[in-house]
Amino acid sequence: MPNKSSKSSTKSGLSRFEELTLVGGLELEKALHWVADKIERFVSFDHVYDFESDQITSWIEFYSQKKWVKDSAKFFVPRKKIPKAKITVLHKMKDGEVIDLSFKSNYKVQSPEFSNDFNSFKPNKTVHARMWRRNSGAKGTVIALHGWTMDDQRINALAFLPGHFYKLGLNFVLIELPFHGRRMCYTSSGKRISFPGPHIARTNEGMGQIISDLRRLRLWLESQGHTQIGCIGMSLGGYIASLWASLDELEFCIPIVPVVDLASLAWDVAGDNLEFQALLDKGLTRENLTNVFKLHSPLNYAVKVPINKQMIIAGLADHIVPPKHPQLLWEHWHQPEIHWLSGGHLVHFRKSRAIQKITDFLIRLGYARKSS
Repeated sequence: MPNKSSKSSTKSGLSRFEELTLVGGLELEKALHWVADKIERFVSFDHVYDFESDQITSWIEFYSQKKWVKDSAKFFVPRKKIPKAKITVLHKMKDGEVIDLSFKSNYKVQSPEFSNDFNSFKPNKTVHARMWRRNSGAKGTVIALHGWTMDDQRINALAFLPGHFYKLGLNFVLIELPFHGRRMCYTSSGKRISFPGPHIARTNEGMGQIISDLRRLRLWLESQGHTQIGCIGMSLGGYIASLWASLDELEFCIPIVPVVDLASLAWDVAGDNLEFQALLDKGLTRENLTNVFKLHSPLNYAVKVPINKQMIIAGLADHIVPPKHPQLLWEHWHQPEIHWLSGGHLVHFRKSRAIQKITDFLIRLGYARKSS
């Protein structure tokens, strides 16, 4: 029986960027290029400063426990209870609507020492998502996972083009990751909390939280009759999508320029950062960082999505997530369909070919219809 949810209306509507994903055309192409230029200027690791260097040893010991080394999947607790969601209608269409939905994230922190700290971040305790929901006839539902700090729903819309996929007959859900978007939190000095980041406990517990949130979102969607659920993720979102597809059986999974090894990325990309160097001075090594982040690395699990329902999009000139990451995932997943596009980390903003590949893939699987 469908779960009852509280519901309210608003006249705020959609942003211009979101509207453009429904109509397409030259104006959308211009918006995509403009946003890609803006994002490329601001993609930086400079704000990754908040860490607990004195607790590194205890975090390493806690997250390297034998029970999780033996079976890392046990870190991610199964969810059974359907959340009660609050729904706000943003925009009505003749065959559906765009809604904002939210529910409590009741994730239970694994580390007793970090529980109070983690739970003190109040905005992070509510899950937020925007859903482009069809009245009837949807053959599939896509859950989209954005990249690191790319948490504005307007930018998410340009990253994933929900209106485009809605017109193809799909439901489309854009979820906001922990400590992102409306879940964003700040330190006492007013600086943004980073996730993931050099704070080992927050990174691991945040990964535990997003899998818990996704599982509960899935339960809610299924309670509403939406059972054919798959995911798309970009960059950090690709990491999480790949992890989720390795923990649960999904209809499909499409990682875009995905990270697959956070420890390696930290060493290769953030290694020159002064704050990161402070962690090394406290005794952090590549080996123990690999061990504690192994809990959530997609390379640590066997994927549960059939190979014909996997597709990877990668950029040949990606300087943010090195191409070795999607290559490693491709090899680990036994060489599913992969598309290497000329361009960098935001290749799918600039290349309509990337969206077309995803569109063709979903049509081929029978989840989307051909555009008229």
